[in-house]
Parts: sequence; structure tokens; C-alpha cells
Amino acid sequence: MPASSLYHKISENILFWKNKKNIQSPKEFIKTLDLSNAVNLTTISTFGFESLTSLKFPDSSLTTIGDQSFNRAALNEVIIPSSVTKIGTAAFASMPSGSVIKIRRKNSTGLTLGTKWNGSATIKYIG
Repeated sequence: MPASSLYHKISENILFWKNKKNIQSPKEFIKTLDLSNAVNLTTISTFGFESLTSLKFPDSSLTTIGDQSFNRAALNEVIIPSSVTKIGTAAFASMPSGSVIKIRRKNSTGLTLGTKWNGSATIKYIG
């Protein structure tokens, strides 16, 4: 865990970095995460959250979802906002067949996708 001078502790399981643009969880206890009101959040860190069953992203500020951010999360559906321009390697690698990742874009133009980023999930562009 980083030195406390680098982050604000939101709860026992969530750190909000002092740059106020990056969030991660150092533990695997969080099951539900609603970031829809996190207006300045731009980045989800690498290995950010691993045990989620429910996830909501902010609509306008998020640009980067880091490598393996939700790699071991048990998500059945994720909606990626149009503001996201990069999704890292294996970000949603554990999503099973039958799960869906919806991206609020017409297509993948302007979107950098890491290898094996979506696991077995179906990708749907809904822009």
C-alpha cells in the first residue's frame, strides 16, 4: 500500500489518489461500486477492483480503464461511457460467455483496446 501522503482513504477498501483523478481498491471486499457521481475521475487503476458484482461508471470524465482493473470481477453487464479512450489488457478478462459489455460509441474508432480485454463477453456498441 502506498504512503498515506499520496492518497485519501475513502473507506477501509477504497483509496482516492490525491490527484483526485485515480481510484483503486487495495482489497477484494467491495461487491458494488457506483462511480456515476465521480465527476473528476479519469482513471481506474491497474488491478483496481477484483470482486465486484455490480459496477457503474461516471458518464463524462472517465478516459482510462487500466490493465486487469476488473480482471476477477463477477460482472454480467458493464456499460462503458463514450469518454473512455483506453481499456487495458485483460481489464474485464473474467467476464463469462453470456455477459455483455456495452460501449456508448458507434464503433471502436478512437478506442485503444488491450489484448484479451473483454474475456468471453459479447461487445455491443450502443452509440
